[in-house]
Amino acid sequence: MKDLFKVLLLAMLIIATVACDNDDDEQGKDLDDVVFVLNEGSTSGSVSLVNIKTNEVVNDAYFKANNEIPLGSYPQSIAASDDYLVIAVTATDEKGHIEVVDNETMKHVMAITNVGYPRGVVVDGNYAYVSNGNSYGEVITINLETLEEEGERITVSNGPEQMVIIGRKLYVACSGGWSNDGTSVDVINLDSKTIEKSITTLNCPRDMVADAANNLWVYCGGVTEYDSNWNAVGITGQGLTKINTANSMVENFDFSSPSSSFSAKRLAVSADKMTLYFARGKSIFDVDYMATEIDEQNAFLTLGDKYLEVYGLDVNPETDNLWVCGSTGYSTETDMLVYSNKGMETTKYTVGVLANSVAFEFED
Repeated sequence: MKDLFKVLLLAMLIIATVACDNDDDEQGKDLDDVVFVLNEGSTSGSVSLVNIKTNEVVNDAYFKANNEIPLGSYPQSIAASDDYLVIAVTATDEKGHIEVVDNETMKHVMAITNVGYPRGVVVDGNYAYVSNGNSYGEVITINLETLEEEGERITVSNGPEQMVIIGRKLYVACSGGWSNDGTSVDVINLDSKTIEKSITTLNCPRDMVADAANNLWVYCGGVTEYDSNWNAVGITGQGLTKINTANSMVENFDFSSPSSSFSAKRLAVSADKMTLYFARGKSIFDVDYMATEIDEQNAFLTLGDKYLEVYGLDVNPETDNLWVCGSTGYSTETDMLVYSNKGMETTKYTVGVLANSVAFEFED
């Protein structure tokens, strides 16, 4: 396959009208080398491409490949299939959309518009599932072969966020939307497209990962409490919920000193799925998947003083490196910090404004 980076980097040096005339088949890439970074942005979001062999970065890749058409406001999630990227573009006016992009050319393929409030994306073979809703909840199914929405939307609890697939079950973290009062993970049977059960968690479940034993770990942001003058006075029900997916048994790990964050991506799992990482403020903590308690005192790593917080984290499933979105502000470019599984920083990339997540797509 040809290298997309050579084309896009060249496009940065020539006028947009010439770049737009390039044929799609002239913009291929070796997917073994490329990582996709989703940037929330201060007004419009973007996608950055990182070549992990050459360390080259192409920012605004979608914008450059699509006649300078922006991706849209505040994209929250990205997932990769063999051929496509699926992006949930949330917007602020309940008029978000789902964008499907050719992951070799970064060109627009299709969109489902006026969706409402899309949040999380997960890909399973030829299907993508997108959580949607604020004061309501639903899951949208996209057939990536026909490139069409398929079937009825599946109703779930309010404010669905991130999702995980284990076997033929889709687990949906339901935060409650703007009220942040959700306390459930809804379980969808992907064969019947129906909800089998709702499992109770701590307050405001947002992010999830599955461990080596197919336990589901859920990051719960908690509910902020206010005094009579609307001053925040505390957060209740923040922590991790561990769900045994074989019997739906639940174990809660409440945080002793809760902290607030606007980021939805707070949890990641190692390549062997035996170590979990969760973000709090500027620190990341690690937890063994067999742990019976959580150490909140000794951080796996802590970002430097220039950073406001960890705004997102993911693990490269090939290298086991931890990719950390180091936020320096809500209108400034992000430092994408790469750490080894020993907590040593190995690389730093400058990507778009307010990066929140990373998608990896590696060929066999």
